[in-house]
Amino acid sequence: MVQNDVDAVDLNLGCPENIAMRGRYGSFLLRETDLLIEIVRRWNQNLSIPSTCKIRLLDECSPDKSLRGLQGTLNLCKSLEAAGA
Repeated sequence: MVQNDVDAVDLNLGCPENIAMRGRYGSFLLRETDLLIEIVRRWNQNLSIPSTCKIRLLDECSPDKSLRGLQGTLNLCKSLEAAGA
């Protein structure tokens, strides 16, 4: 398992390229907060090394008002931290 060869794992949620949307990764995962929190929670439960998340400021176009702009970004960061990141 990779945890034996690295110091930490990072979930990169910063890539805005269209290929990331087609592949369902990068910044496009920021639209799926429940999935992100579950990924981090499972990592925290099953890995013996730290995990981190690199994210972008959430855009203002999210249909969920609690996931928009700076406050939405801070809310997501708190949720990811509570899940173990």
